[in-house]
Amino acid sequence: MEPPASSGLDLDGLQRLATDAATRARQLLAGDHTSLALTRRQDAVRLAASHNSPEWFHGLQSGTGLRPMELARLTRAWRHGGATGITVAEETVVPATTAPASARTALTEALAEMTGGIVTLKAWRGRLALGDTGLQLRCGPDGRWYPYAREDSEWWPCAPADPNPVAALAAAWEKRPRTA
Repeated sequence: MEPPASSGLDLDGLQRLATDAATRARQLLAGDHTSLALTRRQDAVRLAASHNSPEWFHGLQSGTGLRPMELARLTRAWRHGGATGITVAEETVVPATTAPASARTALTEALAEMTGGIVTLKAWRGRLALGDTGLQLRCGPDGRWYPYAREDSEWWPCAPADPNPVAALAAAWEKRPRTA
């Protein structure tokens, strides 16, 4: 049965939503209530991240009013960190004062081993830019470190978040821009 024309959905879109609703219902029954706290915008990003279709993406983009690159960046942030990943991508999070200091020490040592030299770290409001590597780590409100890589003069999420800044760096190092 075709969905009403006024819904903006085709049959494939309706099937995707039904499958998504069933998946979320299973999660709720299993005790995972995290999807209940999502905003409309976060839920649209979640849907974009879970369905790899240009038509689906463009429908969500026009429905949310987000620019295509903004939705793409937030979609990648969701894939690497869920709703918290979106928060880290959109907001500056100022962590507890001890987290960046201890992270700087560990990262300086790790980068010296990786590069064979000293890399200057620049700290700013919970973010650590890692010299001229084209990488940045952002401390999230959950205490995890979110790796970012510079792509076309913009910072993009590049690897999953990790509570250990050196592990987050290692994941980002594999994906770093080779021209940095």
